[in-house]
Amino acid sequence: MKKVLRPGLYVTLAYPCLIPALVLLSIPTGRAARAAFSEQSPLQTTTLTAATKAGASTDAAQSLARAIAMTVTEQAKLTPPDGAAGDQFGVSVSLSGNRALVGARLTDDNGTDSGSAYVFVFNGTSWSEEAKLLPSDGVAGDFFGTTVSLSGNRALVGAPFKAGTGMHSGAAYIFVFDGTSWTQQAKLNASDSGNVDNFGDSVSLSGNQALISAPFNGNGAAYYFVLSGGTWSQQAKLLPDGGAGFIDAVSLSGNRALLGGRGITPANASYIFVYDGTSWSQEAKLTSGVAYDQFGVSVSLSGIRAIVGAPLDGDNGISSGAAYVFAFDGTTWSEQAKLTASDEARNNQFGTSVSLSGTRALVGAIRGTGSVQASGAAYLFAFDGTSWTQRNKLIASDGDSYDTFGDSVSLFGARALVGASTNVVNGVASGSAYFFGR
Repeated sequence: MKKVLRPGLYVTLAYPCLIPALVLLSIPTGRAARAAFSEQSPLQTTTLTAATKAGASTDAAQSLARAIAMTVTEQAKLTPPDGAAGDQFGVSVSLSGNRALVGARLTDDNGTDSGSAYVFVFNGTSWSEEAKLLPSDGVAGDFFGTTVSLSGNRALVGAPFKAGTGMHSGAAYIFVFDGTSWTQQAKLNASDSGNVDNFGDSVSLSGNQALISAPFNGNGAAYYFVLSGGTWSQQAKLLPDGGAGFIDAVSLSGNRALLGGRGITPANASYIFVYDGTSWSQEAKLTSGVAYDQFGVSVSLSGIRAIVGAPLDGDNGISSGAAYVFAFDGTTWSEQAKLTASDEARNNQFGTSVSLSGTRALVGAIRGTGSVQASGAAYLFAFDGTSWTQRNKLIASDGDSYDTFGDSVSLFGARALVGASTNVVNGVASGSAYFFGR
């Protein structure tokens, strides 16, 4: 019988004593997001010109232009043609160009809960399934598709419960598109993987670089891989100073890496690492200053900015949630803004998932009020050079209570993809993903 995990919970069966009652699903969503559009689109320019001619001040016209340009609407609902109850399609999502990658960690192609991932492509008019990705050695209980990351014609998929050097040691798989079809290019394992490391719990892909977390390897670690000469190989193991507790989320951007650590102590932290061309070193330790807020359960890095989710922050009620934006000034990283939703309330868990693309940020709230109460929502923010402001609230047009809409998010320029892994389409918790654009 298909197992349906409780929405929003990440279950590590081997160490039940380590699982608090409100351990949120670690959704990587640091995806190597890059802007698909210029910072000032033709729509912005046209609106700015029209507003200025109408007599508005330049500042007012710019504000109006930004507001209109940031308006996005639901344009498609993605579901697999072979979806079934309990698949949890949408538990992880990633956008890159005209393609979307969606994980479904509990499909049964290679045995019960072996998992899969789907690639969809946009032809300018509509989305269609391009491929269903399966690992060459998939077996029951792998949870392949728990995490995904897409970068150009490559896809990275995590299988944190894969048995290798030990039970649930984990693995990650690289797939590549040759212009005709998708094929597996490599299987990645940590050089020192061990029992219940859960390698692949979070993944991030950026061109020929990959970053993969192993939350239970010692005090938590992330592994950096590079493609060279047609072969993927591990180049470094990143260890936060003092140990993070668990590495729940990772994100790569250029020569920097962001590691989110949800520790077993009150003070959670996230860590910035930088590569100088020879080696990686820790550049900064980011904190929220709030105890037990799950700061670091989701992270995303884009250039000189980082965003970190804290879904149990209580500014607007217990577990209302928050997300923190940090910026690098060339010398130090400092907090730039604390984001909360305009309609945030108790138990919304805003910050469950985050994605950053240039001066835009997308934040998921799996218990936010969407079409109905607790169906979930996602919020789009923009930075105008001075401050971050909420531009849009994204909800599913057909949402229902406890769909977990927002349990995964990905932002690519002005395009957004939001997962709802327990949405009922082909049965309970079959799942779906929603595409938003303008």
